[in-house]
Amino acid sequence: MVRSAAVPRIHFALFVAVLALLPPLARAQQAPPPSGGPETWYTERIMSSGGAPAIEHLWSKGPWLRSELVVGGQPIVQLVKGNRYVIVNRLQRSGIAIQRSPLAIAHDAAGKRPFADDRDRIVAAGGERVGMQKLGGSECELYRITDRDGRRETCVTPAGLPVRTEMWHRASGSSSTASYLSWASHVPLPDEFFDPESGFAIEEYGYEQYLEAVRKGPVGPSPPLHSYLLHGK
Repeated sequence: MVRSAAVPRIHFALFVAVLALLPPLARAQQAPPPSGGPETWYTERIMSSGGAPAIEHLWSKGPWLRSELVVGGQPIVQLVKGNRYVIVNRLQRSGIAIQRSPLAIAHDAAGKRPFADDRDRIVAAGGERVGMQKLGGSECELYRITDRDGRRETCVTPAGLPVRTEMWHRASGSSSTASYLSWASHVPLPDEFFDPESGFAIEEYGYEQYLEAVRKGPVGPSPPLHSYLLHGK
């Protein structure tokens, strides 16, 4: 694996959601649907869990994912396509590729957008719609679940697109929030947009090999931010 001692490693807290800076209600910018082919999406969200907020850009084509996030001046790209979860540092031009679990790969068959399913996850865990909320001058539907872990809630547009998602952790008393600033669908995205750039030094890991390696310490430029796409849960 290629690393540079001069550049600090970047550590990310696993998150379900993060901040709201009073943005207008997110709306999907609709373009004429393409003739056939998988659905594509783009969104930008501001994330915070008490520290400095971070902005993540997300694209999808069917079940494929591209995520870009800058932390400490380091641009980290996470790519999920087929049987690989790739994490690269674009400045260092290096990273890792992890074999995804069979369960995660099986979920791709549905062809759904691989991010921002906040409402579906809350409902699947036993949560329910609790009313309407006004954000940025427009109303959205509020869904909530409260359990032994804490409280999760999300406000979504009539099309089911999250506008803001919040989580409160009972044990630590900490909270995190995600504010979705914009949505666009039917974005023309070439397949290679979901592959690492050529010339990058990529170290390959099998799924079990990666799990064993992370037990001994950090691996690669970052942990997988969208870990459910690696593990399938």
